[in-house]
Amino acid sequence: RGNYENNPNIPLFILDGFEASAVKIFDLDINRVESVTILKDAAAKAIYGSKAANGVVVIETKRNVSKNLRVSYSGSVDVQAPDLSSYNLCNAEEKLEAERIYGMYTPSSRENVDDILRLEKLYMERLSKVKAGVDTDWLAKPLRNGVGHKHSLMIELGDKNIQLVANVSYNDVVGVMKGSDRTNVAGSVFASYRNNKFKFRNELSVNMNKSNDSPYGSFAEYSKLNPYWSPVDEYGQIAKNAGDEEAFYGNPLYNATLNTSLKDKYTEVTDNFEGEYDILQGFKAKVRIGFNRKFSRSDQFYPANHLKFNTEQELQKKGSYQINEGEEKRLSGDVNMQYSKQFWEKHYVFANVGYTLSEAFFEEIIYKAEGFPHDRMNDIIFARQYAKDAIPTGRESTIRDMGILFAANYAFDDRFLVDGSYRTSASSQYGKNNRWGSFWSVGLGWNIHNEAWLKDSKIQQLKLRGSLGYTGSQSADAYESLATYEYDLQRVYGGFLGAMLKGMRNDDLKWQEKFDYNIGVDFNLGRVLGVKFDYYIGKTKNNLLDFDIPTYTGFETVKENIGDVENKGFDIRLSVTPWNK
Repeated sequence: RGNYENNPNIPLFILDGFEASAVKIFDLDINRVESVTILKDAAAKAIYGSKAANGVVVIETKRNVSKNLRVSYSGSVDVQAPDLSSYNLCNAEEKLEAERIYGMYTPSSRENVDDILRLEKLYMERLSKVKAGVDTDWLAKPLRNGVGHKHSLMIELGDKNIQLVANVSYNDVVGVMKGSDRTNVAGSVFASYRNNKFKFRNELSVNMNKSNDSPYGSFAEYSKLNPYWSPVDEYGQIAKNAGDEEAFYGNPLYNATLNTSLKDKYTEVTDNFEGEYDILQGFKAKVRIGFNRKFSRSDQFYPANHLKFNTEQELQKKGSYQINEGEEKRLSGDVNMQYSKQFWEKHYVFANVGYTLSEAFFEEIIYKAEGFPHDRMNDIIFARQYAKDAIPTGRESTIRDMGILFAANYAFDDRFLVDGSYRTSASSQYGKNNRWGSFWSVGLGWNIHNEAWLKDSKIQQLKLRGSLGYTGSQSADAYESLATYEYDLQRVYGGFLGAMLKGMRNDDLKWQEKFDYNIGVDFNLGRVLGVKFDYYIGKTKNNLLDFDIPTYTGFETVKENIGDVENKGFDIRLSVTPWNK
């Protein structure tokens, strides 16, 4: 629940030049965003290395360049409303008639009188409810219009040499499921300083988040309930059984009346530092260091009278509490030497050589307890015992990687563009025989709008571009290539604990590789019409999948590089500005 494990399908997020998690981007104050750029072509992705196989989202936040002190506040009220227009379900009368036509109330054998009487009685009971006006819109029961609000205060001061920006934001998100909400409080301090050949910048940010899941359960539960069932009993109280005498079907609305608690929270601290030194004209060195630490906790409490324990016979096992406590640390750094120069007015050259190093660590501890006498005893200290076969458990992961990057760009008269990159990277996730992976890319571009025969036209941009290249993908767990063991705490031999092999060793486990082709066109007509078209083919090789092995080895599967996947498609983005003044 702490979102610590690698998700191989999400893109890489870059916030102000540094890697950021998807959760951090989700909770980012939208009023601070200056620009968002999506990179999908091979040449752009190769610059960011193995984590960019699924694309890159580059986000830049606002910075003030004014000499004057500026204080700005923004606030808004946000409404989230459920849309059920795509659900075209039967009402109570239609549903009952459909069941009758289908034969649900006709016994398979006319010889069994008991079945005939039972089904006729069931049909008449349901029909009488329909005639009495029972027609429950179950889909609407757990929903609401969520009204939240957000506020942001920013203080900015600076000139061309010094910039200071402080920001505080509050965002209260109220979900459409009753009882669900998410509250985020964030603050940051940004400072930059330039003195002749030196330039420094640092940003410290703190983010605190609390959220509650809905006690009303999953929305899918409500789509399975019949409209001729009533959520209340004859006394007007929420009933445990949403069904009827024929069968017990748990009423999810009943669970919402209990003291169920599903809470998550985290605190995240991030500090990003960047230094730049102009060695010579057109030749400079850049150093970046990023540090991130996150603490999270998740609490899930289900009281003894929750319907999930309806079939549990032992009183001491009714009611459950689970705590997930996690800590995450990330440290990254890179050093880049960059050279750029313009020759004879029409030739421009840029080259970069870089070295990157990073470490990501997480650990999570999980506690499960059961047996709670009352729903008001909603703390784990009131538990009778640990859950059956569920002593405190945990997970840990440490991933280290490093890489060397070479990149170069050439432009002629701002018309013809060529760029290329080569990166070699090593990761602790892979076997000792395949620690390193090599990736490259080549890109071409033609700014047709800068040709002499289009200079006087209304076309502001007409660019043809294409790229191809290899990128790597880090989708393996931290220790997939290593032989891992776990202690058997239930068995002792000679006063010593035993250990069991948990994961098989694979020294040949290697990088998952993706080969991308991309061609595209960018078109902009007089700031009125903008079109961006991309056609792409992506071929993934050496997919990391579970491979079945004979069970006499003690394992059913092992991670292997097997299988290829090909994706192809096109994107069209159209923007129209009918009036601009």
